[in-house]
Amino acid sequence: MTGTLDITGKQIVSFLRYSLFVIGAAVFAAGAVTSGWNIMFWGMFLFFLSNIFFGFDSGRTRFIFLFFHVAIFTFLIVRPFILIVQGRSWIWYSKEATWAALMMVFLSLLSLRFGAIIGEGIFKRYDNRGELKPVKEKTEYQQEFRESLALVSLVVFLILIAASFAEGFEKLSFMQDRTYNDYFLSYESSLPGPVLAMASMAKYAMCIFLATLPRKRAAAAVLGIYLLDAVPWFIIGVRNPVILRVIFIVIYFIFRDVIASRTGAGGPVKKWIGPFEKAVMIIGTPALVAFMGVYSRIRLDRSVNTGILGSIGNFFYAQGTSFDTIRAVYNSMDELPSVVPKNYTFGPITDYLVHGSIGQKLFGTMDLGNTNSAIKAIYGSNLAHSAMYTTDRAAYLKGWGQGSSYVLENYVDWGYAGVIIFSVILGALLVLLLLMMKKDNTLLRTIAMVALLGLFFSPRAEALDWLTFLVYIQFWALIIVVYVLAGLVTRTYSYKDKARFVRLT
Repeated sequence: MTGTLDITGKQIVSFLRYSLFVIGAAVFAAGAVTSGWNIMFWGMFLFFLSNIFFGFDSGRTRFIFLFFHVAIFTFLIVRPFILIVQGRSWIWYSKEATWAALMMVFLSLLSLRFGAIIGEGIFKRYDNRGELKPVKEKTEYQQEFRESLALVSLVVFLILIAASFAEGFEKLSFMQDRTYNDYFLSYESSLPGPVLAMASMAKYAMCIFLATLPRKRAAAAVLGIYLLDAVPWFIIGVRNPVILRVIFIVIYFIFRDVIASRTGAGGPVKKWIGPFEKAVMIIGTPALVAFMGVYSRIRLDRSVNTGILGSIGNFFYAQGTSFDTIRAVYNSMDELPSVVPKNYTFGPITDYLVHGSIGQKLFGTMDLGNTNSAIKAIYGSNLAHSAMYTTDRAAYLKGWGQGSSYVLENYVDWGYAGVIIFSVILGALLVLLLLMMKKDNTLLRTIAMVALLGLFFSPRAEALDWLTFLVYIQFWALIIVVYVLAGLVTRTYSYKDKARFVRLT
């Protein structure tokens, strides 16, 4: 009986994803031809639902794809959705900008879908070859090295996270008697450079440790510490670090629940998402969202007079500014700073290489700084800064910002073709990141996990900021140091002696 229900449920999901695909595309096309803004939106929304059912149809390999669509809904879809449902006007930018924004989001959803199918084909090829199955019989040295890597990375993480906490407390001290905007306008750390460098590398050490597939308690403790490290940001008024870390924790637990592999000599992994974890997710998610909605109003010194549902609505409405950002930037594209050639999609990478410490020494380039400034907006390749400087210079120089979006940067750089090509590649990566994590390779797993720390913010931020760490010297320096230390520990102590003191994997 259960099997019959399961098959019926899968058939329903498959029917919905295919039917909504066709209906959504047809409705969107009709709206695009007739310039019916509401029709275009509902076509896009139905297509979005088709992608959601596509994700649920094979959740064990598409859960990253699913979470990314939650981010798309939150940042790019939810605001017009709320306004349309409430019967309020939402075409306050030009009709051309609204048409273009809807087209960008729809083309991205369509391309993500095809990209995921491509990625899944690659994934299945590796899976069929048996290359994703964990190596059950490791040599003594392999077992010992994995154990040493876990121990070394844990110790390094605890040292580096202490530096990160120090930076967080300095930010709190700076914010005394200051406003939220003052932080973005004038905060400059007075901590020594090495301390700041150490703080920036804490997440890398954490991902190396998690890549060794530690036991649940050890992993939960490390993830809990990493979440606490975001509290100073939250007190200041910056919510994104907390949200992204919570998402990462959930993703990691799902990943460990999915692989159901062996970790070291510890035997089979128990279920990572049991009744307790499910209860936390079911109860905690709406509670966290409601709290975020209340806090966003408190941060802006506004009164809170709504219930739980109202607070949840306030949170999503406030987060949905990226759709308006697309329209605002579309209207002012011709006015963006053009003193130097720019490519916004690769902006985080080029700014680091050209205007970072290395670029300054090699090419004599200027330091763009970390705060809102005319120099950063004009000479940098960060669309969020350049666009805000263009659309509202006075507000920008007072510390305000409006973010960006991967679809917007793709469009500004290459038009609709850029949106399509980038989203196809991104859709494939949303599946292949799981492939990297499932392969029995701690380095590939580490790279995938670090990428996941920032991936879900790209619908309202830089297109490739979540991959910029691949060109960071500090990332590869930490990788080399930790791996070399793990190798030295492995050769110095016997596996049996070390096992008496630590059993992390």
